[in-house]
Amino acid sequence: MRRSSILLSLLAGLIFLGFWSGVYSLSLFFPNSKETLNRAGFDAPVTLIKDSYGVSTIEGADRAEVIMAQGLQTARDRFFQMDLIRRKMSGRLSEILGAKAIEIDILHRKLGFFQVAQKGAAMMDSSTKNIWESYTQGVNSYLQNEMLPWEIKLLGYRPEPWRVEDGLLVVLSMFEALNDPENEEELAYNELKLKFPPSVINFLTWDFGFLDAPLKAPKGFPFSVKVPSRDEIDLRAQSNFSPDAIVKPSEVDVFGSNAWVVAGKKTISGKPLLAGDPHLNLAVPNIWYRVDLRAKDLNVRGVTVPGIPGVVIGRNEYLAWSFTNSRSDVQDFIELEPDFNNATLRFQGKTLSLLSREEVIKVKKGESKKITVLDSPWGPVMEEEINGAPTKKRILQWTALDPLPLSKLNPIELNTSENLEQCWERLSRWGGPVQNILVATKDNHIGWGIVGKIPLRAADSGRFSTHLKTDSPWKGTLAWNDMPRAVDPIEGFIGSGNQNLWIEPLYRERLGHDWPNPARGFQIRELLSQGEAFSVESMEAMQNHIFSPVHMWYRDRLLSAIKRADLREVAKTSWVEAIETNILTWDGKVTVASSAYPFLKEFRLQVQKNCLAPFVRKTVSYRQSDVMNLVAKDSVVKNLLSLQPHHLLSPEFTSWDALILTSAVQAAQNLVGSPIELKDITWGKNNISKIRHPFSSQLPAFLGSLINFPEREMSGDGLVIRVNKPTNGASMRMVIDLSDYKNSKFSQPGGQSGFFLSPNYRDLFEGWYRGQGISFESEDVFGSQRILPIKEGKE
Repeated sequence: MRRSSILLSLLAGLIFLGFWSGVYSLSLFFPNSKETLNRAGFDAPVTLIKDSYGVSTIEGADRAEVIMAQGLQTARDRFFQMDLIRRKMSGRLSEILGAKAIEIDILHRKLGFFQVAQKGAAMMDSSTKNIWESYTQGVNSYLQNEMLPWEIKLLGYRPEPWRVEDGLLVVLSMFEALNDPENEEELAYNELKLKFPPSVINFLTWDFGFLDAPLKAPKGFPFSVKVPSRDEIDLRAQSNFSPDAIVKPSEVDVFGSNAWVVAGKKTISGKPLLAGDPHLNLAVPNIWYRVDLRAKDLNVRGVTVPGIPGVVIGRNEYLAWSFTNSRSDVQDFIELEPDFNNATLRFQGKTLSLLSREEVIKVKKGESKKITVLDSPWGPVMEEEINGAPTKKRILQWTALDPLPLSKLNPIELNTSENLEQCWERLSRWGGPVQNILVATKDNHIGWGIVGKIPLRAADSGRFSTHLKTDSPWKGTLAWNDMPRAVDPIEGFIGSGNQNLWIEPLYRERLGHDWPNPARGFQIRELLSQGEAFSVESMEAMQNHIFSPVHMWYRDRLLSAIKRADLREVAKTSWVEAIETNILTWDGKVTVASSAYPFLKEFRLQVQKNCLAPFVRKTVSYRQSDVMNLVAKDSVVKNLLSLQPHHLLSPEFTSWDALILTSAVQAAQNLVGSPIELKDITWGKNNISKIRHPFSSQLPAFLGSLINFPEREMSGDGLVIRVNKPTNGASMRMVIDLSDYKNSKFSQPGGQSGFFLSPNYRDLFEGWYRGQGISFESEDVFGSQRILPIKEGKE
């Protein structure tokens, strides 16, 4: 009976959805049923000109009116996406999704993003607040006058009015995406500190010497690392050890980006080129929303995140810019003592009372859940519950939780910058996530800098958690004049693939110690340094580059080991022969047809595991996964395989070559059942796009296909310039030609509209998949709408 009721409810809902969607789709195909629209809140006329891709050019005499119209049009296309973001960040998903969202809500209530956004909105100066309020008015004009998204109709709720703080919650969602709220890296460092001397920790977390690509480095770089002595650690002394008990490193999707700028002296046109492709989760609809804003003091085009006014990445009349994640360390834990009583703290001889607030999480079709949240002067108190271990309580310091920088975030300041100097001055007030920004100007300058707030610390650059009894919390943030920047380098280019660009001892202490694999940055630098006469077409080709120097390095190590080995000593010679045949002629490209790449990808992880498992084994079991992910660096593996310290070799192996060959056989057996099958695996079968709408998991497959994007075998991966993974990758690609914007290109995995029957729902997907961009600028007019103040007529 219950199953029948569920099916009937689903069928009724789908019939309703289909009818309602059909009605709504008519308004999308005929967007100009009212060429002139009268709306309250507008004080001057605004014109929206839509091209065939659904991108609106919004024109008006006054900046505030144009921003208001941006809010209106964005809500028309993406309001459900905006509502989900603000609900997630404020801990209110359970109200519409039910009990399955409770844990997400609890985390976000404890982090206190809603309170941060409220305070940030209250602290804004008048000019900044005017921008956010104008956008907010536009969103609410949509909510008050137009049809709501189909998802909201299906879920059966009435959305609340949009507020300025909701826009700031969208900004905070980018902090969350680009940082790690759980700060697992620091917890892994803590575990290393408990188990190893400093020399071993330094060796295990060494970041240099493997495909480095800095913009600035001191004399003597790359540095060599000191190998810990046998007296400090001797892995050969371990007994009864099997690495099988230790997990392999996990290739976690890291939110990074590629971006580079090329000076005019290296381009065909004589003017700079800028390329950018941010790497984020891929979902339906896409995270980016395209817009063109024009007023007497505003002419900017690019992409924003729905909910944020202005343009986040793009170009204006004078310059173009893009961002990459700087991976700077902006989070720290303060460990609380076991006798912490949830009410007070002792700090510098004083007793401090904590703020406590009760939060009630409403649950759709369920009982509300009450939680207590504790706040300290430095951040919220977070708990970690681990089976078989005492609950750990820590204070989380995070720049995202400071409302003051957030209150100063005015995107229009960057949007209206006229030169590099003005751009830098305005970016000194940047209140968004810490980022690399790359800028190119029409007057032939290129520049790079780190923007955002970086904490000043009293101890060890945040690698290890601090304690109030012995350490001091943050001492403010790094002054703008002390932030690293570079303008017009002699090489004529700057490239960022999230690598450490500014390798100076002082900045290592300031920015952090742990950096992602520099492979993409290395490839970008190699291609730009070797080339001349760059064009938009060659920039697009670079964005689709799929050569992997990382896996080629591992291939060469394996072939050398095979050449040296006496195959009679290897238990499964047929496996080694099949492996050699599989990789011998590989050209280093991550194509869909490659059988070598999926093997080498697995081989790399297996080598990392076998090299580092004896170290990881010494750490507490519930932290071993985090520790493995921290120390599984190619720079560390390179040092081990090159220097071959026998006392750091796992006791399971007789030599480093034996480790390499065993890792190869293990990798192959992880993938296939027999040696002959190795040639039949392909990367494409293992890398299929799965870009899906959040509702699709609740629908039958044939209905899910209506709202999901097509599944495609994809070339590329996380360590090549063309970052393509099933649910993570290049969320958009753009190339800006500063000599003529009409030459510029754009692509993204999806369209402008969030409505699945719209012609602009998935119209850009195939071009993005093929690596082919459309014009960054609008080239046609599909329709237009003029919005007039209500006083000029009746609605």
